[in-house]
Amino acid sequence: MLTKEETIKYIQKKLKEIIDFEGRYPEMGKYTESGISFNDPKISIFRQVNYKNSSIVETTIDFNPVHITDITDGHTNDDGTIGYLKVKVVAKTGMVKTFKTESDPQPNNFNYWSKSTTNTQPTELLIAYLKSDGSNFTKIKKALEHLRDLCKAEDDPFGN
Repeated sequence: MLTKEETIKYIQKKLKEIIDFEGRYPEMGKYTESGISFNDPKISIFRQVNYKNSSIVETTIDFNPVHITDITDGHTNDDGTIGYLKVKVVAKTGMVKTFKTESDPQPNNFNYWSKSTTNTQPTELLIAYLKSDGSNFTKIKKALEHLRDLCKAEDDPFGN
């Protein structure tokens, strides 16, 4: 069986596969960054999309794998290349941080950028993955469940 560190490395490899693919909506550009980091006990899954209108959206999803209650297949982009895992977590245990940078739509004002940050605590977290590889959903789901089980066993080795 894989260790926590090996499982994180595997998930990292799978999440990076979306780089250079178009996002879910027609106005989205390409994913330019995607990955995972582990800061015990939480993991952070991040992605960056460069939109066609020059805005940049960076999303970070923070949660403790122990709080995963279910993982299902979610939305898919128009051409079916990118899918989204719906990771359900215990209420108020996940955090989604979105940082958006937009250029001013006014002509000839190339030096102005607006920035905004949004923080939410949904019970359903969406994680982008390369769906065109038909086995990726199952692989990533199993890896996240394995990580959850490892963290639970470490947290309470004699619990159920």
